[in-house]
This record gives sequence, C-alpha cells and structure tokens, in this order.
Amino acid sequence: MAPPASEKLHILIPVYDDWEVLGLLLRRLDDALLAQGLEAELLVVDDGSSRAAEEALSPPPLRAIAALRVLELKRNLGHQRAIATGMCYIDKNLEPRPLLVMDGDGEDDPGDIAALLAAYRREEGRKVIFAARQRRSESFSFQLFYRLFQLFHLLLTGRGIRVGNFSLVPPRALERLVVSAEIYSHYAAAVTNTRVPYSLVPTARAKRIAGRSSMNFTSLVVHGLSALSLYSHVIGVRLLALAAGVFVASLVVLGLAVAGGLGGLKLAFFLGLLSLLFPVTVGGLLFVFLLLSLRQMAVGVPSRDFGLFVRRMVLWPLGGKVP
Repeated sequence: MAPPASEKLHILIPVYDDWEVLGLLLRRLDDALLAQGLEAELLVVDDGSSRAAEEALSPPPLRAIAALRVLELKRNLGHQRAIATGMCYIDKNLEPRPLLVMDGDGEDDPGDIAALLAAYRREEGRKVIFAARQRRSESFSFQLFYRLFQLFHLLLTGRGIRVGNFSLVPPRALERLVVSAEIYSHYAAAVTNTRVPYSLVPTARAKRIAGRSSMNFTSLVVHGLSALSLYSHVIGVRLLALAAGVFVASLVVLGLAVAGGLGGLKLAFFLGLLSLLFPVTVGGLLFVFLLLSLRQMAVGVPSRDFGLFVRRMVLWPLGGKVP
C-alpha cells in the first residue's frame, strides 16, 4: 500500500521568461499552502530563459515554501520536456514526497491545491490526481479550437481529454513516469498511455496573472499533436479498421451490383474506388506494424539522460539575494 499523503510537498513549475509573473504567483501559492498547514519545497525549471532568475526573479517573503530551487537548463527544451527534466531531478535528488505540478502563469489556481490533496488522501496516495477543467477562461476563438481538438482527439483515440499539467503525483507514480520516454512529449497523455492510475477533480481554470503567454497558435497545435503522437498505435489500428471496413463494404456493394447487372461505367467506378482503398488498407497495416516494431527499439530514458540538459541548480536563500 502506498504511504498516506504527507503534509510536505514538492512543487514543480516550468518557466520561460515569465519571472515577474512567477513572483506574483509565489505570493498566492505561499498563502494557499499556509492556509492548508502545508510545507513545500519548490523547484522552478528555467527552460532556457533569456534572463537568468537572479536578474529577474524577486520572490516575496515566503512562509510555507521552505526551499526554492531554480534548475537552469542549457537550452530551451519546451514546456513538456522542462516538466520531465524537473521530475527526473526531484526523483533522483530529493526525498520522496507528493509532487504538485503546475504552470507558472497563474491559470492553475493555488486555491485548488486543497481539493487535489483531499482526493490524493481519499485514494491513499495510489493515483495521480489531475485537475479536470470544467470551465476555461480563454477567448472564444481559443475555446472553439480547443473543443474541436477535443472532438478530433476522441474520434482518433477513443479517449476524451480534459486535463493539463496541474496535478498531484505520488512518489511511486513518479518512479514509473521518469523511466517513460512519453513524458518528453506530453506529461498528461503519458500518464494515461503508460497506464499509471489517475483520478480527476473538477476545477475551473483561472486567468493569467499578468502579461501575455509566449505560446502561440503554432505552439498549441504542436502541443496537441504531441499528445496524439503517444496514441499513434491506437490511431493506426482505428484508421486501419476504418479503411478495412470501407474496403470490405465496397467489395460487398460491388458484388451485389455485378449480380444485378452493373453497367460498364459504374463497374469502372467501383473498380477504381477499390484500387484506391486497397493500397490504403495495406499501407495502414504496414504503418501499424512499423509502429509496433519501433516500440521494441531502444529509446531515451528521461531519468538517465536528463542531466545532459542541466546547466546548474541554484538554491535560493530565502530572505536574501542570490550571490
């Protein structure tokens, strides 16, 4: 049985140039932890920012956050790989504790930590607890595209998508995730794809504290496709089944049509259609076999390789300046 939830947490926040916003978030985060009687150690992953934390971060006086570390990466890896690198650092270097993963822009409301922790305790530390978005705060156009992506994701994978990074991870689940290459592409999808047990807690997405997000439309599309890529084997099989079903149905229709005295033009049409569907079906089958063979090949292991991207770790002296 997994150990019960501790009153001490690790918190992981990836940051790319949003130091001023992070400083504002830290005050809210510290207040929320203090209200719950919690103590936390915070790891901020600097994902190749143009300014170092020492130049731009001005944290407020902290009471519930007992330690603040900044893990500086050698280059920009992207949001998901920054999270993966932080997870590996915590798993390898810090004592086992529940890990809270959240974004640094304030859209993950620190006030929801209590609900995540309550669910974590109900599950006795056996499951990853995700904040499931019931209401979003983005523009209408963003929400429209997001709903379309949700539908597209459901049709291709058979799975709905309602979660982001905001979650509470048990130490045992962290051990499993840091040896899964999938977390490099998409952390939340990696949890479901690697069959790590999880549960959902309904929350409302808060508004960004200040400034504008550095994630543009292209970044959002790539983020969505990264999630889908982890289900490539499922998508391949579903598309293969669809192509095969259409191919068989066309053969049946063609047979019935020939039996009923099909004209030459219509016969040519059906034969042309079958000539297109046959290579699609065979190609889909070969694609699935290729995906399955690739799964047997050696892949990068995050817990083994993450150190290649780490430049340094700065332990921030709370109440003082970084030398």
